[in-house]
This record gives sequence, structure tokens and C-alpha cells, in this order.
Amino acid sequence: MKSAKPYDIPKALVWDAYLAVKASGGGPGIDGLCMDEFEQNLKDRLYKIWNRLSSGSYLPAPVKQVDIGKADGGTRTLGIPTIEDRIAQAVAKLYLEPILEPHFHEDSYGGCDLDLMFGFSGVLASRTDRASPKIVATDLGSASTNVDSIQSPHPCLSSASPIGTSAV
Repeated sequence: MKSAKPYDIPKALVWDAYLAVKASGGGPGIDGLCMDEFEQNLKDRLYKIWNRLSSGSYLPAPVKQVDIGKADGGTRTLGIPTIEDRIAQAVAKLYLEPILEPHFHEDSYGGCDLDLMFGFSGVLASRTDRASPKIVATDLGSASTNVDSIQSPHPCLSSASPIGTSAV
């Protein structure tokens, strides 16, 4: 039987995404809903996420912006999605990873959690003659806003417009 939904997203995938979001913790988004409140109507909420994702009608809520302190005394803005949006994002990740991952190079660790990436040290050691391999982890998200702080930046970089983060 052909599905009435344009996207074949198993309901079990939404459940797995919910479990992953619950395990990761985190605070409420702009709707103020914490996990305990979300779980009070869990079955209906997860069905709603599945239904909207499967039909292609899912629209995320605005993201709550919170400024957090940095070690240098400055601040940076974090975006905190709602629990519903975090589950929808986890569904997309769980759905797409098995499809896309085989197309990446075996040594590609882009987007992986740092604790997973540290397995890369063994790969690096097996590919080099160096006694002490090193791992370089970068945060490209803030690279464009910090170009001017680099000593003698490349002329193309120093004149580039930083990629801004605008409020949603």
C-alpha cells in the first residue's frame, strides 16, 4: 500500500529522536516548555512532530537567544530551540546520516561530536610516521567574526564581510 504521506518517516525514528533529546538534557526554548511538561502529552506531541515531518509541513519555532560569557570577558549568543524542534532536528539527523555518511571519505569527521573524533588519533597515527599525532579541532562558526584578530591575515580574508548571525 502506498503511503499518503510524501515522506516515509517511521514513527520509531521519532521515538528514537525523542529518547536522544531527553538523554542530552537542555533547557526550554522560546515556548518555555521543559521536558517534564513536554512529556505530559507525549504521545500527541510526538505524533504531531511525525505528522508534520512526514507531510512536509513542519515549520520550526523561533529560536530563543541567550548570551553566555566567554573566558575573555566577552559574550556569545546561543540559540536554544524548543524541545519539539530539537526532536525534529534529531529525526532529520537519524534519517539522513545513514543515507549520506557512506558518501564521505573514511577520514572525514566533519560535524561529529568531539569525543567521536578523538578516535581519529588512531587513524592519524596509522597514516603518519610521527610519534605523537595531533588533532586539530576548529570552530568555523565564529571564524569569520574573528578574521581581524589573526596576525597578518590574507588580504582576501581581512576584507571579507563576516557572516553575521541575525535574530530569527
